[in-house]
Amino acid sequence: MKRKTLLILLIAFFTLCLSSCSGKTTEEGQDNSAKNEGTELSGDAKLDGNTGLDGDIKQKEFLLYYETYENQNSVGSMYLIDENGNKKRYLSDIVQDILEKNNLGLAGRDGLQAQYLYINEILYVRFYGDFDDDRAGLYAIDLDNGRFVKVTDNGDIDYIDYYNDKLYIGINGRNDEKNTESVFAISDDFSFVPLEAEHVEALNCTDEYRIIKTPYNESDCAWLKAKAGFSLARAFDEAGYVIAQKYDEGHLKYIKILPDGVTEKIECLSDGLRDILYYDKDVVYCTGESDNAMIYSVDLNTGSFKLVLDDSESICRQIEDNKLLRSKYTGGDLCVFDLKKEEDEQLYPLKEKIGLSMTNSYRCQILNGKVFVCDLKDAELKWFRLDGWDKNGEEFAVVDIDCPIETVGAYKYGTVTKFESDMSCPSCGATILNHSYELFQLNEEYSKHASLINEKLKEKKDDLINTFPEEELACVGHDGECTDIYLNSLGGESVESLRDVDIVNSRFLVIRMEYWWYGGGPHGLSHSDNYVFDLSTGEELSMKNFYSGTESEFKALIAEKIKEDYRKEPDRYELQSEEDAYNTAYGEADIDSTSIDYFEDYITYCFNQYELGSYAAGIYTVNVSYEELNGHAEMTRAK
Repeated sequence: MKRKTLLILLIAFFTLCLSSCSGKTTEEGQDNSAKNEGTELSGDAKLDGNTGLDGDIKQKEFLLYYETYENQNSVGSMYLIDENGNKKRYLSDIVQDILEKNNLGLAGRDGLQAQYLYINEILYVRFYGDFDDDRAGLYAIDLDNGRFVKVTDNGDIDYIDYYNDKLYIGINGRNDEKNTESVFAISDDFSFVPLEAEHVEALNCTDEYRIIKTPYNESDCAWLKAKAGFSLARAFDEAGYVIAQKYDEGHLKYIKILPDGVTEKIECLSDGLRDILYYDKDVVYCTGESDNAMIYSVDLNTGSFKLVLDDSESICRQIEDNKLLRSKYTGGDLCVFDLKKEEDEQLYPLKEKIGLSMTNSYRCQILNGKVFVCDLKDAELKWFRLDGWDKNGEEFAVVDIDCPIETVGAYKYGTVTKFESDMSCPSCGATILNHSYELFQLNEEYSKHASLINEKLKEKKDDLINTFPEEELACVGHDGECTDIYLNSLGGESVESLRDVDIVNSRFLVIRMEYWWYGGGPHGLSHSDNYVFDLSTGEELSMKNFYSGTESEFKALIAEKIKEDYRKEPDRYELQSEEDAYNTAYGEADIDSTSIDYFEDYITYCFNQYELGSYAAGIYTVNVSYEELNGHAEMTRAK
C-alpha cells in the first residue's frame, strides 16, 4: 500500500518487518486490511467481494486476465493492477514457471481447464473438468516467495472468498446433494488449516437447491467459473440471507435461506423470472424466464417488480458496485447501466477486428470500479482503461496502461482484408447465399516467395467467394415471395474467418482459419482450416510433409490417441468401447485433413462435429509430438 502521509511513512520500517504475514492469519494477529468486523449495514449494502462493510476498498491489487489460445500450455495473459487501475506487475511468466516446476505445466494441454483468481495477495489456480485426473483441485501460489500449496483435491468449486480472516471454498451439490463449504485459516508458513464448518443449518437446506452466487458475471456461468468474493458468511453479514433456486416441473423456484437455516419461499421470483444478477437486503435484480434479455428489479418487501432495462443486444454482462457492464454484439458499444439510478451510459465502441478472434467474456472487465477494454494497437492486442469523459465531454478518455496481451500475427506478418459475395433470387432479388472471407497477405520481408504464397491464398479466397453450387442455382425459381423461412431452406451463409497467423521455427507460415456455414435448421456447422507454407520454397505443405510413415500408419497413430483418451474419459464419447473408438477414429482420420494445427513441438489433430459423434458431442482433439511423427523435437519437414 502506498504511503500518502508523513505519519505512515514514519512507521514504514515497522510495517516492512511484519510484511511476511501481511494479509494472512497468524497465531499472534491478523492484518487489519483484510479484517471485516461484521457491523450492521445500511439498506444500500452491496454484495461486492472487494468492498468492506464500511464501503472502503479492502483489496489493493486486482487480477486483469485474458485467456489466450496461442498455446495449450500457456496460462494466458495476467497482470496485477493497483487500486488506481495502473499496471503493477506482469504475472504470466512467473505463474507458468511455478506450474511447470510442480508438474502442472501441461495440465491444459492434457484436457484440464484452468481458472485463476487473485484474493488477498494470493493467486489461486483451479484445475477442473476431469474428475479422474489427480492434478484437479485448487492450488495457492505465494507470488513473492514462490511457495506453492494444494488446498483441495476437488476442482469442482463454485465460489471462493477471503472474509473475516478466513478462506471459504463452496462446492455446489450435484445430483440433489447438499451444498458444502470448507473453511480454512492461512498460517504464517503458508499452510491452509481446516476450521470447523460454519452455517451448517443453512447448508442443510440445500439438498434440492443451488445457492446463487452474486454479483453476476456471465463468463462465470458460461465457463463454469468459481465466483470470487462470495461466501455465506459475507452474504449473511451484508444482506442477511442467501438466495437458492431449483427447477420444479420446468420452472425455477426460489427460497431465501437465513443464517439459522430457516427458509422462506420467494413467490415473487417464481413468477416468470429467471437468472439472479444481484441482490441486497431489499432488492433483487434478475432476468425474465421467457426473455433473458429483459432485466427486472424486484422489491422483496412488497413483491412488486418492474422492467429496468431491455438488454437484448448484449452478449456479456458483469456487475460490480451496482453497475452493470455490458458489451453488445461485435461492432456495437460497451455500455454501463446504473441499476439504482436506472441510467445507461455508452463508454466505448467495440469495433469488429478482422483477422483477430477475441474472447468476448474477457474483452471488457470492471475491476474496483474501473472499466478496462482490450483492443488492437498496431499489431498488439492490449489493455486500455476508460477514464471518464474528456475535457470536451465528447468521448471517454482511453488510457494505454502498458499491458500487452499478445501479438496478432495477421498484423505483424502482413495484412488482412475482408471479401464478401452474394447470390440473389432472380425473381425478387432477395439474397439467398452469402459468402464472407478474411484474406491474409504476407509481407515480402518474411519470404522472397511471398508473392507465390499470396497468390495461393487468393485462390482459396476465390474458391469460396465465387462458388455457388448448381443445385442452389436451380432451386431459386419459385412461385411465391422469398420469405426468411423460404430463404433458409434454399441457401445459407458461409464465413471463413482468420483466427491466427504464426511463423514457426522461423521457416513455416501457419495460417489458422475457422469456417462456419449455415443453411437452415437449428444450428450451423463449423470446422478449422489450417494452411502451412514453407517460407524457404513457397510450397504449400500438408501432414505428408511432416510424417515419415504411410497414410495407414498415420491413421493408426491418431486412432490410438483417441483410444487412449477414451480410456481416460469414456463418458465424453458416444462410442461404446475402446475398440469402437479406435475403429471409428481410424476410419475418419485423414492425413490430408486441413483440421490439423501445427505448433512448435507438436500438432493437434481435430475431429470435427459429426466425425466421431453427434453435433452435441462437439469436436475431439488429440496432440501428437513431432518426436512421434518424424523423430524431431520441433516442427521439421520429413519430406
